[in-house]
Amino acid sequence: MNNLQKMIDERRITRHRWTGTDEQGRSTACLLAALHPPCGAARSTAICPASLMPQWMADLTVWIDDAPSVARWWSIVERYGAIAQRFPELDEARWERASYRVGAAILRIAMPDADDRWGCRRAVAGMIACCESAVETGEIDQAARAKWAAAAAEAVAAAAIAVAASEDLAAAAAGVARAARAAEAAGMEERAEWAARAAAGAAAGATRATRAEWAARADLICDAILDAIEQELTAENPCGTADKLEVK
Repeated sequence: MNNLQKMIDERRITRHRWTGTDEQGRSTACLLAALHPPCGAARSTAICPASLMPQWMADLTVWIDDAPSVARWWSIVERYGAIAQRFPELDEARWERASYRVGAAILRIAMPDADDRWGCRRAVAGMIACCESAVETGEIDQAARAKWAAAAAEAVAAAAIAVAASEDLAAAAAGVARAARAAEAAGMEERAEWAARAAAGAAAGATRATRAEWAARADLICDAILDAIEQELTAENPCGTADKLEVK
């Protein structure tokens, strides 16, 4: 944590690369590499220790560094640094609840653009409800989560076919196809909210959004992620228990 704050204070955080050297010859690093230098050496999030943050947050950390607009990037970096100082307060159970807060927050942003032609909006709405219920009750509705994960995978697959068949959107087809595979895998093995995020991303990807529009959306998502983690940090005895969320 101290190394991250030092590099932020000295403005030695970089983006779109793991490590580097600035014009003054000083070493630079992305947010995750500054937090855990071995990640920078390995150029991978996979070796980020669970004692620092869960894998999903390590992946999001790289995205938070790379995705924002140029105008907002540094303020987001500074905010992330301040919140990261409190990561040790989050045990496994609270990180798990944070993941559902983050899932709901991201999906609420994606929801307005979800295209009903492929059922994305329905899948997104279902997963928002699952995420919010998990935070509020401390229980994970496994059946509902599986249902909406499957719906998300189907929606993304349909979107991939539609986009691939559209000549003027051919450039987006590869990205949507990747999202389809991610959604399918998430529905079988990982947290279902990631499948719904992929569905929302596929629907948004099948539009002619400009680079500036994408960056503006990324700014909103970064703020929402950090808001969600702050909410978990400030929650008092979330769900009335310190145990992991229960699966029903």
